[in-house]
Amino acid sequence: RWAVVGSADAGWVWHIPIGPDRVSVGLVTHRDTVKGADLQALYDGAVAGCAAVAPLLEGAAYLGRLPDGTREGVAAVRDWSYSCARVCGRGWFVVGDGAAFVDPVLASGRRLATHGASMVANAITTLQASDVDAELLQRSYLDAYRDMASAYHRVARVWYARNDQAGSWHWSARRERLRTAGSSVVGETDADAFTALTLGVIQ
Repeated sequence: RWAVVGSADAGWVWHIPIGPDRVSVGLVTHRDTVKGADLQALYDGAVAGCAAVAPLLEGAAYLGRLPDGTREGVAAVRDWSYSCARVCGRGWFVVGDGAAFVDPVLASGRRLATHGASMVANAITTLQASDVDAELLQRSYLDAYRDMASAYHRVARVWYARNDQAGSWHWSARRERLRTAGSSVVGETDADAFTALTLGVIQ
């Protein structure tokens, strides 16, 4: 029921339950590691060498990379971060992965989707209930959404900066939490701030 992230020699591995008897397992590595490599062997070796994930897969069978279980080999995807130039207009709003995607390590999609949906619900209610400047409200939504995505992007950059000091990315997460949540998280430790951020708890 819980997502697990662990280090491997080639990068880091995620293990995310997606059903009662199925999990998504992926490897994030440097693009130079993938060039000319046997992707299946690279993937299998990284997963087997990840102390946090390997025990969870004992007795498991590789099904393939497609949601319907179609058996296909491992595929590589790169440059997945993106954001839409426009996330709203007259009569429409975009939330979640449709509006922006940062990086899987921070699980930002959940927060962007849920908080974005909450902002959209508030925007629609405001537009229907009062005479407001719709263009200003839409611009405010765009700015708020970009700010949320940027917060995750800044922490992700620290994660990938090849800094072996855990305190560096813990502190970066804490700065983002303090910046967005203010005094409500003053007593939070650096490590707790990073955990909160990876679980999608960003104000």
